[in-house]
Amino acid sequence: MVSEGDWPWENFTPKEMADRESYALSIDSEFMDILQHLRSSLDKALPVSSAYRTERHNTLIRGGPAHPAGKAADIRIFGEYAYEVVGAAMMLGFTGIGVKQTGRYGARFIHLDILEDGESGVHRPRIWSY
Repeated sequence: MVSEGDWPWENFTPKEMADRESYALSIDSEFMDILQHLRSSLDKALPVSSAYRTERHNTLIRGGPAHPAGKAADIRIFGEYAYEVVGAAMMLGFTGIGVKQTGRYGARFIHLDILEDGESGVHRPRIWSY
């Protein structure tokens, strides 16, 4: 896990990757390397709406196991760009891809994670919709 003082990912800030409730930060460096590679290969912004979550925060919103493990981010995108991100994410090794592309545009997102098959009781690779 990487903390704020040791931050090599140029297109993401510790603040945007931190828990939105407590501002705690515990993010997996392999996850961040792959996320940065995705951002660099697309050469477009990847606005993060949620990344690391404390167990408490994750329980309150009924989230899955990837965010508290520091191995996930929700990217606020929609339309053609969402399609492009999903295609690139599969090629780069993301193992969990969740798609929420209905409702108001500001609430649409793509979830990306790198949980391994069997880790935290989940099966990977897989894709799902919300």
